[in-house]
Amino acid sequence: MVDARDVLEALRGHMDQAMADLAKQSFKALVDTSGAAEAIAAVKPYKNRNAYILICMVKKKMSLKGPALETLIIPMCMAHVGIGGIENVHSEIREKGAVCYVEKCPYGDAMPEFCVVISHYTTDLICEAMNPDYECIWTHHLSNGDPYDRYIYRKKAGHYANVDDLGQIIKVIPRYDVPKEDERALRDYVLFNVLDGVVDGYIDVHGSEKALKALLPLARKIGSDTGKRLAEENPGMMNNAATLGHLIDQFGQATMQRGSTEYLSKNELGKEITDCPFQTFTYEMCKLMESLLQGVVESLNPDLTFAYDSMMTKGDSTCRWHLSSKGEKLVIIQPEKAEVADPLSMLKMRLAKGEISKQEYEEIKAVISA
Repeated sequence: MVDARDVLEALRGHMDQAMADLAKQSFKALVDTSGAAEAIAAVKPYKNRNAYILICMVKKKMSLKGPALETLIIPMCMAHVGIGGIENVHSEIREKGAVCYVEKCPYGDAMPEFCVVISHYTTDLICEAMNPDYECIWTHHLSNGDPYDRYIYRKKAGHYANVDDLGQIIKVIPRYDVPKEDERALRDYVLFNVLDGVVDGYIDVHGSEKALKALLPLARKIGSDTGKRLAEENPGMMNNAATLGHLIDQFGQATMQRGSTEYLSKNELGKEITDCPFQTFTYEMCKLMESLLQGVVESLNPDLTFAYDSMMTKGDSTCRWHLSSKGEKLVIIQPEKAEVADPLSMLKMRLAKGEISKQEYEEIKAVISA
């Protein structure tokens, strides 16, 4: 039997890459329609906003103080730890500056202009905010076919024979000791905010209607590919509404969404979300997330449909999504009008009524309990 926790972890990994792919493809679509210069100019303000928030987050979390070179390199290193893990970053302090290497990046196959707006402008802002006497220069890019990303920090007023004239190594920075939950939070922040910045820039150039018309099909296709990979890696996984609904629910909880399951039956599941860290994003951003998940669900089970009935980013008081068989209307049981049973109790009732087999009971129970 497929372990539900393994499936959830696989889904999270694939959704991480899906978010990165959607950001890259959305930016390319913007370049194709408006040119590289206008695309970069449109996305840059949003990327700078998000980079400044990242700096504040890392400074507060790690109690960073002062203009020291070791302090300066940490925010970008933490971003790369988030998207690639603690083994992903290698940093060293030299006589005239610092050198940072990044071994892998979900944006590593992006077009060069994407790396300029996402990476170069971020390190420029870090220098400006934390120590304006320094500059950052990128010397290698995975997107250029290099074996790693590499960037250096050095004083603007220094005298250098060439870009690598930084002297001998003084200190190799130890691997950053980042708890898994902080690493996950960094990853979510980077992936969601990079995509959000690209989407906001696209809207500024083309407007909401054209942005959705261009980007929703991209999101759905990426979601569909994500679902296919998930199924290939987990042969035998259940794909009914209860199983897929709980996977989506657990994925949402992992990104700090809070709410309650409103209805669970053999063919449908609903969720109301009362608190979400992304409720300050644009409505268009949430529509892209909906489209991603629609692609995942439909590739795993074409007989199911997934949709949001309400969104806080649209002005609704809560977000509400449902997953059900196509053509079947979701009936939500309101707590004040009906006795609400927990999912395990409802599952036992379905087994007792003969609606599911014992094997299905055990498999769905594993999903709920994960």
